[in-house]
Amino acid sequence: MNYNFNIIIIMIKIDLNMKKATIYFFLLSISFTSYTQNKQNKYYKPYRLSIGVLTKLPLGSNNSYNFDYGAGTKAEIIYTIDQNAKFEASIEVGYIQSFSKESSYTNRNGQFGINLYYYFIDDTFSPFIGIGYDIESFIYKKTYVIKPFIGLSNDKLSVFLKYGILDKFNSLEIGLKYSFKERPCGCFSQSN
Repeated sequence: MNYNFNIIIIMIKIDLNMKKATIYFFLLSISFTSYTQNKQNKYYKPYRLSIGVLTKLPLGSNNSYNFDYGAGTKAEIIYTIDQNAKFEASIEVGYIQSFSKESSYTNRNGQFGINLYYYFIDDTFSPFIGIGYDIESFIYKKTYVIKPFIGLSNDKLSVFLKYGILDKFNSLEIGLKYSFKERPCGCFSQSN
């Protein structure tokens, strides 16, 4: 009996270590890519900061979020990975205030995520797709959620739609974000 319990504990530790190793590998890959990337020209700055607002809607009748809807803010540091300005990676943190129809109880929730973006057009107006991996903290529970998303970007404004995928934690996030500088374009010459 005790032997089986020890095996279960070891399997849980391995699973948590795999998640940490995946996040660590992803961050290490971004760092290596940014180190080896050549600058497009002297005006090229691959980093930018954005802030945004969003609403979160849990989906399904058996959701485990324990709230009906939420509204919040987020901040994001975005890095343009390639010289053609088609790929970007970001780290985001957010705060969501959740509300329930049955009671006046509200809950403050946090989330942290890593995102990858792909822009279809290198212009001021560009549709994009991406995938995110978020750690959400709702009612003292941490969940790891994969979130594919779509959106439209125009100059410094973007709108997005994220779909959170995880058994009883399916959700839809709709948001608007403002970047403090425009997305770099790949239209500059590649020489220094």
